[in-house]
Amino acid sequence: MSHCLTLFRDTWLVSRENMFAEIIVFRRLPKQFETLLYSIPDECIEALCVGCLVEVPFRKTKAFGLIFSIIKENEPTTIKDIRPIINIISPKLLSKEYIEWYHSISKLYNTPINTLIKKALPPIKKRKLKKI
Repeated sequence: MSHCLTLFRDTWLVSRENMFAEIIVFRRLPKQFETLLYSIPDECIEALCVGCLVEVPFRKTKAFGLIFSIIKENEPTTIKDIRPIINIISPKLLSKEYIEWYHSISKLYNTPINTLIKKALPPIKKRKLKKI
């Protein structure tokens, strides 16, 4: 897990207001919304990398999602409604190569990437995750 962030910490300045994650939310969404933007809380910055399974707020409920990319904005953002990641479920569920492979397949077959990844993974149930 630490090797994911070594290059990241050396290259980028870490500050909460400028750190965002593009997340593939495991909900049925239109194709143009294959990733949603969430802010990264201070306590999660060191533990997150591409491929982590996280819990995020989605409308009035919570949903699971997979980190597609981590974004560093150089300028302060004017968007006020970006919600933070709630919880890290698994430190590294898929490698970056697998995520890129699923992304290319989703483009090739014109299928949402969240559908492909959700079908490829074992079922994720909240009550079973609490036991772990």
